[in-house]
Amino acid sequence: MGDNISILSDINTIMWKETKSWLRYQGSKTRTIMTLISPLFISVFLPWETGTDWTEGYISLILAFVVPTMIAGLPVPDSFAGEKERNTLPTLLTTRLPDRAILFGKMLFGILLAWAAGLLMLVVSLITVNISHSEGGLLFYSPAVLGAYLGFSLLMATLTTGAGVIISMRSKSAQEASQLLISIILMPPVLLGFVATTLLRQGNFLEEVNGTLILLVAAAVLLVATVVLVLAAMRRFQRSRLVFD
Repeated sequence: MGDNISILSDINTIMWKETKSWLRYQGSKTRTIMTLISPLFISVFLPWETGTDWTEGYISLILAFVVPTMIAGLPVPDSFAGEKERNTLPTLLTTRLPDRAILFGKMLFGILLAWAAGLLMLVVSLITVNISHSEGGLLFYSPAVLGAYLGFSLLMATLTTGAGVIISMRSKSAQEASQLLISIILMPPVLLGFVATTLLRQGNFLEEVNGTLILLVAAAVLLVATVVLVLAAMRRFQRSRLVFD
């Protein structure tokens, strides 16, 4: 019991360190705001155009895929590669903090930041659809849509963070890690999101091809990929290798 409390405290220490570093890092807040502009536009435009289907159908899941993926791509490349550039990584690795605390603290910071952004856009889209299509009644997401959104947004946040941490550990600079992460995992979900948006708006695509089954299969695939990436990050994290990389 005491060991569990201790490692949770160590993870919290790393998360607090990552938060302070992110807020202090030059240009980080500006980049976050600029990155949020595109999801914010989608969160307003699509509900406005879609109407009540936004809260009752699965079209709102577009945000669950796009937003966490984009936001996780901001701090995660800096998690290890940025510390290499600033020569702070050796100091961190020589502390008493356990390996798992360092790794999970950095990962949880990226996951929670990305998931929170996804939830924020979910709220923005709900406010938008209520303003434009409520017709006197309060609209809210159906339980199935809300549950799917929460699950997929968390999976995408974790998946992107896992990939980003592995890339960051192997990269010499945060810029190199960011470019590689974008090319590998950020662009496909964004492109697929816009393709899916078009399909969903033309004839209730998901309903016609058993949308529930598709979502279950997608969730299973994403869950497996996420577990594999997290395990790979745990295996890759070795203090001696990071010091001399």
